[in-house]
Amino acid sequence: MKIILADTDEIYMKRLSNFFMEKAPNLDLIIFTDKSLFNDYISSNFADIAVIDEGFIDEEFAKTDHVKLKLMLSTSQNQKFGIALIKKYQKTENLLNEIQLRYAEATDSSEMIRGSNQTLVISFYSPAGGVGKSSLSYGLAVAGAKAGLKVLYLNFDVNSLPYSRGLSEVFLALKTKGMNLEVKIAASLSHNEEDIYELEGVESCTELNEVTAEDIQSLIKAIKAQAVFDWLVIDMGTELSEKNIKCLVLSDHIFIPVVLNDNCIKKMLRLIKEADIHGELHDIFERTGLILNCVNSPSEKNKLESVGIGGNFEVMAEIPVLPAFKTRDNTIRSAENVCYTYKPLINKLTKG
Repeated sequence: MKIILADTDEIYMKRLSNFFMEKAPNLDLIIFTDKSLFNDYISSNFADIAVIDEGFIDEEFAKTDHVKLKLMLSTSQNQKFGIALIKKYQKTENLLNEIQLRYAEATDSSEMIRGSNQTLVISFYSPAGGVGKSSLSYGLAVAGAKAGLKVLYLNFDVNSLPYSRGLSEVFLALKTKGMNLEVKIAASLSHNEEDIYELEGVESCTELNEVTAEDIQSLIKAIKAQAVFDWLVIDMGTELSEKNIKCLVLSDHIFIPVVLNDNCIKKMLRLIKEADIHGELHDIFERTGLILNCVNSPSEKNKLESVGIGGNFEVMAEIPVLPAFKTRDNTIRSAENVCYTYKPLINKLTKG
């Protein structure tokens, strides 16, 4: 992939090119700091992408068909000759990501935005509500990101799903023939202050009712095929629907948060009985561990045995009674406590 970078600022060009060479070895860089040399080159050579300072833009360059994608590095945000703008002074990683995404959208090709990671799919499911599933799943995403992992968090729980357009756009792509799903996923991602990536929310919760198990499968497989993220963390609803089962089948690890109250124990025992009826659940349970939530004392773990749950699943983490895990906002504010609590589990997931 041939990309031209052009700017009269030699220091800026050196920093940019060094970063691109390190982080995107698939790019063949051609660097210019002299406008006349740039003009001579572009008149007789072709490139996939040209990312150039606004001072290099003229009518001749705007008309050339030697470049597939033209982007103007801009500080003023004033467009010239209809060439797409890209913010000049921003985090270099964000600049590279935006260039790659713009090219993927312009060519409807996902090759430019693919990584080389082995994405681990981690799902949080519980048959009982009110066990802290959403806070615990988001807490693990925060802890993973703080540990240096690239984490995508997906919320499929209608009860905690925000209203936004991220997932709506992706669900539309799932239903639209000919639309590149990987490109649409990349274009719909948001990146928050906790360094977590999200496809945040739908315009209406009824949209989830129209999503099929096959759609969920296509979405998860597309995210894995992108190979961009280390972890995909999914917060699921409480129903044992066809969609949720498909999601569990595609998960590498499944965590069920448990609190020791009558409602949760009753529903967990019912889930265990379901496994005797549905053989598919047996395979799922082999990848399932418990997260014992709101632990007041070490002896509470022993209660799982006495109520008939402990022998079926391994306890992967014990979460003490901490304000940090009560709400998502608390999780964000108390990230250090969350990371410390989850450290043993992260070591297991990353094998140290």
